[in-house]
Amino acid sequence: GILLMKSFSLVKVILLILSALALAEEIPGFDTVMPVTEAVLDCIEQTGRRTLLFRGFMFPGKPDMVGIKNAKLANTRGIVGLYFSPNARLDPKKQVEEFVKAVNEIQQDMEVKVFINTEDPKFWTNDIPANRKFAEGLADAMKGNDQIMLLAIMTSQKSYETIFGSDYQGFSDMFVVYVHHDGSPHKTDFKPFGGWKKPVGKQYSPNQQLCGIVANLDTVFTDITRQNPISMNSII
Repeated sequence: GILLMKSFSLVKVILLILSALALAEEIPGFDTVMPVTEAVLDCIEQTGRRTLLFRGFMFPGKPDMVGIKNAKLANTRGIVGLYFSPNARLDPKKQVEEFVKAVNEIQQDMEVKVFINTEDPKFWTNDIPANRKFAEGLADAMKGNDQIMLLAIMTSQKSYETIFGSDYQGFSDMFVVYVHHDGSPHKTDFKPFGGWKKPVGKQYSPNQQLCGIVANLDTVFTDITRQNPISMNSII
């Protein structure tokens, strides 16, 4: 009986450790287009959300100074990134140049983590080969800039396949944050697409009230600051 109790206790300890490790891989966060203040960031910090994503570039093709200022203000608060919503009908290299110039106007040589937003097909053309060529040019321009330390795609499977086609795997060397508004912060619903076997993050709940702002709720599944800034291989 004592041996059975000890074995049961050991199993409980192992299960608790495994549970803690699983939770440690899930870092709660948010993304927003709204301006934030120190007071808002203090409030959000109390909620435990440590991945902060702001819009750095917006359709129809210009930097979002509100989002870039947010990123500077939040720079020491956790994992801070800027998402980039491009205009696929304009020159990709020039858009990256304008974005980096705007970042430097707010804070010279500020390193940024960039998430390319391909969630909304209406910002893209109906020409799949043209969309692929544009996005590759955009990614190449970003990879060639020393200030951009991490690249990821933010998309849903449906949007990705509408924009780039179901057979396209041209961005599988980058991280993916997938969009699935099922209300669950976990990745058990993820199905491989675009060459990605595992996601680095998930946007799971849109347009929520958070400390006085409207935000989408996200989860990051691994500490992306410790990963190879370009390659997915380190988390597969």
